[in-house]
Amino acid sequence: MASEHKSSAAWVGATVRASETTYNRTPAGRADLTVARATQWAKIAGDNNATNCAAQRLRLYRKGGRGRGSKSYRLDTTKTGRRRLDWLLGQHDARPDKKAVGYAEAAGDRVEEVTDHPLLTFLRYPNPWMRGADWDYLRFLSQEITGNAYAYLYLEGRATREAYVMLPQYVSYVASDERPVDRYIYFRSGSSELVVDPEVVMHQRMRPSLTDPV
Repeated sequence: MASEHKSSAAWVGATVRASETTYNRTPAGRADLTVARATQWAKIAGDNNATNCAAQRLRLYRKGGRGRGSKSYRLDTTKTGRRRLDWLLGQHDARPDKKAVGYAEAAGDRVEEVTDHPLLTFLRYPNPWMRGADWDYLRFLSQEITGNAYAYLYLEGRATREAYVMLPQYVSYVASDERPVDRYIYFRSGSSELVVDPEVVMHQRMRPSLTDPV
């Protein structure tokens, strides 16, 4: 059943607190405050989501079995580690996505959790100034708010040595006839420009753009 038509006063009464009307903080008096009230929840929700995602500890697994030991990393063989493996194998109501479960099932009972490995060190400390949790927070927040997250990867040979979040509001790109993105340009107003090839930029898109098909 459609609601009956109501005047703007009814809408204002549902949007603005009684204490705010005393100071004329109404859409007619302060439209900017109405916009702030309507959009603040998005910032709070994006911040909470990014914080929760970044707080998840990164874990590394590999196929196990006899004769595959190595001194370059340690394995978690505790009961807690076993419970996490059961979760990874989808043996609880809450489980990871189907692809992760599929990989774990393909390894059978031989899957093991690695607790000390150069890859984990990189993920926990991706660059000299930022912990992995801070790096992930910025990446998730960028995706939540803008739908895009960018990272500049510093390579030595084919190995990634450091990774830096490129804040999306400062990222632009140049297209060419050969490829949609020929190079990325990253800078703030008044700063120097960082111009890099797309091969060293990790671009994660949460949703497609209606105005920019590239």
